[in-house]
Amino acid sequence: MEEKKKVITLRNHFTYIFEEMWKFLLVIILMLFSSEESVEVGVKLIKQGNVFEGLLAMGGILLVLLLVLFWQINRWYRTTITIQDGTVTSRKATLNRRINTMSVANISNINLEQNLFEMLVGTYKVKMDTNSLSTADTTDLAVVLKKKEALKVKELLLSMLREIEGETEAVGQEEKGEGDTIHYTNQEIFRNGLICLSISEVLLSFVLVLSTIVTGISIFQEEKDIMVILPAIFFQLIAACSVIYDIVKKWLKSFRFKAKRDGNKIYISYGLLKKQSYVVPVDKINAVILHYSFIGRVCKMATVKVIHIGGEGEDANGRILLLADSYQELERKLKVLLPEFELPDIHAFTRPPRIVMKFAIFYAFVTAVIVLVLALFAINAIEELAGLGFGVQIAISIATAIMVFAFVWYFRYLSYRAAGILYKKENFVVSKGLFSRTIQTIPYRRIQYIHQKQGVLQRLFGLKSTQVSILANSISRIQPIGTFAQENFRELEVKLKETY
Repeated sequence: MEEKKKVITLRNHFTYIFEEMWKFLLVIILMLFSSEESVEVGVKLIKQGNVFEGLLAMGGILLVLLLVLFWQINRWYRTTITIQDGTVTSRKATLNRRINTMSVANISNINLEQNLFEMLVGTYKVKMDTNSLSTADTTDLAVVLKKKEALKVKELLLSMLREIEGETEAVGQEEKGEGDTIHYTNQEIFRNGLICLSISEVLLSFVLVLSTIVTGISIFQEEKDIMVILPAIFFQLIAACSVIYDIVKKWLKSFRFKAKRDGNKIYISYGLLKKQSYVVPVDKINAVILHYSFIGRVCKMATVKVIHIGGEGEDANGRILLLADSYQELERKLKVLLPEFELPDIHAFTRPPRIVMKFAIFYAFVTAVIVLVLALFAINAIEELAGLGFGVQIAISIATAIMVFAFVWYFRYLSYRAAGILYKKENFVVSKGLFSRTIQTIPYRRIQYIHQKQGVLQRLFGLKSTQVSILANSISRIQPIGTFAQENFRELEVKLKETY
């Protein structure tokens, strides 16, 4: 293959320097203009030809800025990525020289990302994720290139991967629109944003906005000094806006979401303010996740994610494959994108034995007793409460203990209700959750090992707590299953032995 023999040397687009420095520049500007007098003196000295003295008069801030700018330019120029003969080599020739070479065969996926600034300047970030878990921090690569060059590099790497894997599809076929593609309307994307909202985000934003309004009203009713309360209002408003922005950002992230199966790969793209395009190799999918948020459980709608090597950051718990939809629609769409997996029957799970819930009640009771004793000591230690009558102290302590018991029992109950396991011919299915619910389908061949443990009481009642390890990033590698009857795990052990 001709492209494979070419030597291509890449360097980040020069705008990458600003991307790396913009936060530092913002801090410098704020510090610089915080003292008008020092700026005036500094400018006057620079005009007189005393540049160094002028920079020092400004507190040395501009001098530091120039040094950092020089360092970033030097780092940008001396950092290159070379593609040659089926290998990718990253070189960083700064104070600490580093050269990393990896085979293209070890690349798990090639993704394109574009934030708002990169849209304005016409660049893309090409990200290469590797099969390695222990060395991902050093082997996973990213380079910022102009759009035409980024697409060319992606196609070159994909063509190398196809040749290594023995595939014959044309390079860039995913861009031609051939085959079935899953599209979503704006209405479906907006619905997905609502379904995926967490209760904590909604409650937090509501509380922060309400707190800001209440504080503002109190200023006028009680005639307080506005300058005293203004900082509190400002920070409350900023916190509320940040939460609301996070909610809006999730909606914008799914803008123009589409997914397409092409050969042994799934091509996914989405985003408005931050465009993302990534490839999911089907043979590297280690788990398929059916995720019901709290609102999703009420509306009976879920999203589908996949766990594979290369997921990072907000995608570390799984990359989105399908947006929120009904079970029937997800089943239909999954047959288009991933017919190798089928959605499990959510009513066919083996539930934990009732003794598990009895243990939960006992745990909640012990916790409540401990809280009761601590509350009595705390009341007597607080001078304002120590003078209360003994009956009142007991009443407060008991009320606190009852509240703790109710909360602990309720959380344990939610976890118990969501728990379940299911054995399929080639896959092991785990259900777990609290307010939300996650149903994971894991192929037996992707399980690396099973870790089981039994406490004294668990051995007495025939229970086991189990977790499995799959080939994934550090966040998703360990998958807890929960506590079930020990005979429920015998089939898992048998399936694992048959697989290997």
